[in-house]
Amino acid sequence: MTQSVDLVNVINSFVKGCKTDGTWDAIKACCIMAAWDGLDGALVPLKGPAPTNNNFVAADYDRETGLVGDGVSKYLGSNRALNADPQDSIHIAANATVYPAVTSYMMGAETTTGGAVNFGYFGSSFARCRNSSEGYFGSNTAGFMGLSRSTSTDFDFRVGQSTTSFTRTSTTPYATQHSIFGSDTTTGARFTGRLSFYSIGEAIDLEKLDTRTTQLMNGISYVVSPDADAQTYIQAVETADNRTLEFYVAAAINAFVVGCKADGIWNAIKSSCILAGARTLAGALVPLVGTAPDNGSGGSFEFSEADYDRKLGLKGSLASPYPTLFANRLSSDDPQNDHHLSVYVTEQGRTTSNNTIAQARSGADATEMFFSNNTVVTRSRNTTTAFSSSNISGLGATLIGISRSASTEFKTRYYGTTATTSSTSAAPANYEYRLLGIGSSSSNFSGRATFYSIGESLDLALLDARVSTLMTDIGAAIP
Repeated sequence: MTQSVDLVNVINSFVKGCKTDGTWDAIKACCIMAAWDGLDGALVPLKGPAPTNNNFVAADYDRETGLVGDGVSKYLGSNRALNADPQDSIHIAANATVYPAVTSYMMGAETTTGGAVNFGYFGSSFARCRNSSEGYFGSNTAGFMGLSRSTSTDFDFRVGQSTTSFTRTSTTPYATQHSIFGSDTTTGARFTGRLSFYSIGEAIDLEKLDTRTTQLMNGISYVVSPDADAQTYIQAVETADNRTLEFYVAAAINAFVVGCKADGIWNAIKSSCILAGARTLAGALVPLVGTAPDNGSGGSFEFSEADYDRKLGLKGSLASPYPTLFANRLSSDDPQNDHHLSVYVTEQGRTTSNNTIAQARSGADATEMFFSNNTVVTRSRNTTTAFSSSNISGLGATLIGISRSASTEFKTRYYGTTATTSSTSAAPANYEYRLLGIGSSSSNFSGRATFYSIGESLDLALLDARVSTLMTDIGAAIP
């Protein structure tokens, strides 16, 4: 079957992007193992030799998510040897659409002389790059994973959109070939998840390759299996903007919705806006879920077009008209002990005095999040305030969120940390959520934000990961 024009454009954009980034020449062996009509197409190399298929069958392949391993006998031989690349100039990378929580070798090659090049999951994500001792990074995660060595003394390992350098002296490479879904000698711990891409070659900028690969996979998913809810939202934004979105902005939004559904958190979101990506303020205020917010109230507290930036979001102010979004959702719309509130902040604004991020307040049942005295302060239908324990001044963009799923406690998420506060809830009053301000000179929000969500309780860490990825992807897609 002839591939669609959109799919051809996605592949073309990836290749052109890698050439623009200066990473294309470093890629010596590569397969895009998704998008195509069948397994044979998925094993046609984008660059370098075709891999050898060991035991994969047509049923193992999915156009959107790629190939799934069995943990034992199924793997690809790359037909590229370790010593095909210089001792101190090498990279391997792959994209996992499904990552298992069990010991598994994702990609690489073993040797018996300390020169292993591989990565995977062994209690933590690990990597070795022409050395015997692993560098450990953190928990397993779907998405891009890769390592790159450009010196004899250390190598970089990237996972979860973050790169860490490990000091490890390189050893002379041998002729063992790289394998995908496990190192070449691995048995019983091969990768059991799904892979949609791999790359092998000389040293490379992992962050740039990560960005291009993520765009590639978002684009493939958007073309092959667009989500209906995402499509409805994208079309509504384009109508409000009176102009189409860039393809990869739309693809990033589609990937976000698909990801939230896969995580099981989508149905908990009852009111939400992506306050970035859209070309106009009107587009940014189109609801992703629920009812559109009111920009101000009766001509007061309004955000202007000048307050909106496509990458950084809406800018609050301590000056009149004290811009505020009124969410058109009441605190009482969600059960007393089943609710969440989140905002993705890209600029803190002031942190030494009260700086209200979001609020639905009526005495003892107050729900709010604000910065004060260089800390994050939250309440969840209670009078007890939870304070972050460390100075947050000057830290970067982050999701700030609260979630309550019990009468006795609630959770707060800020700067990648989730904390639990013991506090008995009170029945919520019919008080409307106010976002990015409260219409007051004393404690209005003075930072920027690109997302909010309100609804039932959910896993804040999962939401944080999805929103953070969405904002990274939107930023990369906008010129």
